[in-house]
Amino acid sequence: MTPRDVLEPLDPPDTARRGPAVVEADRPLLIMRDDTDHCARELAQGIVADAPHGRASPHAPLARSYRLLQAEVRSELREHSESGRVPEIRLMDQNALARAVRSRAGSGLTVSLDPLLRGDHDLQLSRGYGLGGHETIGLVPRPGSAAVSRQIDVLARSLHGAACVVLEDDVYTGGTITAVVDLMRRAGVTVDRVVPGIHVDTGSRLPPRVVLDPVLSFRDPGGLVDVADPRNFLLGVSGLVVRLPAGQWCRAPYWLPFVHTSHRITIAAGRNRSFALAMIAANLRFYARAEADLGLTIRVRHLSRPVRLLLTALGIVTSVAPVREALRVLQAILAHRPYQPGRDHRLLP
Repeated sequence: MTPRDVLEPLDPPDTARRGPAVVEADRPLLIMRDDTDHCARELAQGIVADAPHGRASPHAPLARSYRLLQAEVRSELREHSESGRVPEIRLMDQNALARAVRSRAGSGLTVSLDPLLRGDHDLQLSRGYGLGGHETIGLVPRPGSAAVSRQIDVLARSLHGAACVVLEDDVYTGGTITAVVDLMRRAGVTVDRVVPGIHVDTGSRLPPRVVLDPVLSFRDPGGLVDVADPRNFLLGVSGLVVRLPAGQWCRAPYWLPFVHTSHRITIAAGRNRSFALAMIAANLRFYARAEADLGLTIRVRHLSRPVRLLLTALGIVTSVAPVREALRVLQAILAHRPYQPGRDHRLLP
């Protein structure tokens, strides 16, 4: 039987304090948030100035095309999964999950680490990697944000000694959230607890100073659960925070030639290139649909700045090039010659 997509039910906000919903992972699971609104809004901000006069907001056409892209991403992740590990995909309504997280946090001050979930205060932090997605560099500011120490100091002054609840999208190993909580506490911030939307409980114990209070908890002693957001497979809005050879920080999609997908999610290690070609083709269809609906060409300059930097600093295309041109260049690179992320300063010969 082919595993299916399941819309994961969430407790209504007024009952969220009864305790986390616990799911026993007895089969391969892939948890994905439906981040359509966020992605469509972010892309629309970049192109709205160039939209033909008199047309409606670009949000709706982008959202329609993105939902089709999400379906392709899910299909290809299944197709490229390891033998015997074809996952059942648990879909999360991002808006419902955000409401449940806020309800669980209560009425106190909140500090969010998740760009899809606003708190009373937000920290723009991320785990940084080298090109390829294997080398972990450490906790870094999101591209374009202030230094980590500066953000923590500003937060400590803003709280005026009040305790806070930290909001996060998901906690897996707990390494990132532990590092953030430790930095906050060293700056004099009192962290009451951490409320993630999703906690994948692998049986590893977090330090006692990190008190988790999740909305959903997946018990996963067998390592069967993966977590990924669809926007990380779209070239344009988000992706892994990676450091380029010249030292700039940018965002790269979870596919080659930028990131080995198998370092980020469970797919067959020998099928990274095939998966990347499938994702490039899906991205080409996404932008073709959106451009047909919008009546304009979406260019690299319309994308988020960290993605723009990825494409221009590596010499793939200029900022005025159509995004579909950039995708065709990447398609040609993968089809005709190997590429080792992190070894070449430029992708093109």
